[in-house]
Amino acid sequence: MTRFVVPRPPAGTMTSDSETDQFRDRLLKYIPAELVSTFTACVAACAAMGFSEDVVLYILLGVALTFCLLIIFFTKRLFGDQIPNESQRAHRIASNIAFLAWGYSVSGAALPSYYNGGVALLGMALSALAAWLIWPVASSEGD
Repeated sequence: MTRFVVPRPPAGTMTSDSETDQFRDRLLKYIPAELVSTFTACVAACAAMGFSEDVVLYILLGVALTFCLLIIFFTKRLFGDQIPNESQRAHRIASNIAFLAWGYSVSGAALPSYYNGGVALLGMALSALAAWLIWPVASSEGD
């Protein structure tokens, strides 16, 4: 099993379910765990430093923006040869959605005035919906 989403075959092509990623696989693979865990450490550090919530907000927004750009960079430049071309765009979109959902969910510890559990739940639902809807299709052999 690879770290990146395996595209489904083109319509009309026979394949077994084990050769392509199903919803659960895509849901897990689209979450950029390395960046979410690093962002969680940033949230904990900001909460421990005693900065005002406004300062923490700007710090975490800057970190989140940087990480969203890193997702694009990683999928295109760093791991481009490991990710099927069809999956690169899917990862850039779905992984950013997943990162923002998880990042907001863990930010409540440092930003209690800006945090809303309902918004966090909605973000998680959108992340799951993106994993369900964004399923790249492999290009056919003749293309």
